[in-house]
Amino acid sequence: MKEYSVKQISEMLDTNPETVRRWIRSGKLEAVQNSKKGGNIMSEDALVKFLKEMPKYSGFAAGVLAAAAPAVGLPLMMGSLAGGLAGVLFTKKETKVNASTIQRYLEEEIEKLRRSSQKKKETIEQLQNDVASEEQRIRELRYALENYDLAAIAAKVNSKK
Repeated sequence: MKEYSVKQISEMLDTNPETVRRWIRSGKLEAVQNSKKGGNIMSEDALVKFLKEMPKYSGFAAGVLAAAAPAVGLPLMMGSLAGGLAGVLFTKKETKVNASTIQRYLEEEIEKLRRSSQKKKETIEQLQNDVASEEQRIRELRYALENYDLAAIAAKVNSKK
């Protein structure tokens, strides 16, 4: 039986690892902790049970089940697609899937991922700017440390008091 870590589940469900830990603490998601270092481990059965009980993730449960069932023989992507479509059917109370439903679902997923990717790129750019600014400040402080008479500066500051 497949087992999942907190990190794997948070990535699968596109949620924060702390959210997954909160589900475990509250008893919504059953987990075993063999050691403090090893963290919590969830069985596939526990994950599927949790997903079925959470309306937001019920569509994902179908994907996990489809991907986990070797007899079905669907590639992982098709299992994920089936899970997403099951979620569409569940949340929109639709009963049939047609080509336009699949197309709409795929376009929405592409757009969601595109926005997420763009947001991450912007965050990376901002972090790179922050790093460059901090590195410049380090250079300035090092220059002062190496080139100024610190005792003279201290005396000047103290004389103004």
